Amino acid sequence: MYPNCDGNAFDNHWNELIEKTKMLSAKNIVVSISTKFDISDNILKSLEEVNQLLQKNKGMLKISVSFSCEKSIGFYEENTATYSERLNLIKKLVERKIPYCTIIKPILPFIDFMEYKKIIDDTIGFCQYYVVGNLYIDINSEFYQKFIKNKDYLIKERSVSWNGKNGAWKMVVDDELKSKIKEYIIYLGGKVFESDKDAIMYMRR
Repeated sequence: MYPNCDGNAFDNHWNELIEKTKMLSAKNIVVSISTKFDISDNILKSLEEVNQLLQKNKGMLKISVSFSCEKSIGFYEENTATYSERLNLIKKLVERKIPYCTIIKPILPFIDFMEYKKIIDDTIGFCQYYVVGNLYIDINSEFYQKFIKNKDYLIKERSVSWNGKNGAWKMVVDDELKSKIKEYIIYLGGKVFESDKDAIMYMRR
């Protein structure tokens, strides 16, 4: 179950999501939430309870905090949690023993490796698991028009199946930058995955 990817899963609909999750009776249910937003202490407490309920039925709740930059969060990711808020959130999740994984995705081709290096340096002490991925683009979006169009970036197509929608999506590929990020994580003793599914399967072994 993947109710949220980088949006705010903890908005006014959170209570509804909590109740639905609590009613899950099937075994081996994994609920995975990726966020760029801060989480209040009250919601963290309810996340703890949900994780305990899922684990009783051999399942798991996994929360991921997502980063695509460090210095420029306020510019590229307006109205999301600040860098320090995200680090503090990771600390709280780990302290509460809620399964956690750091997401470095999407990798932005105009962000320097040193900025990603700092993200890794600041998060590796909390958890060794990382999901790293490319930048998928919508050519009709303002983001594409502003930051990608007419730039000398390598763009490929890849078949995806997100949120029930299948088909080919365009993505910006920077293999050199991605390799540097992955190699640095491994150098520090971390484990890198290409998808959330791969990370979950490894964590549940």
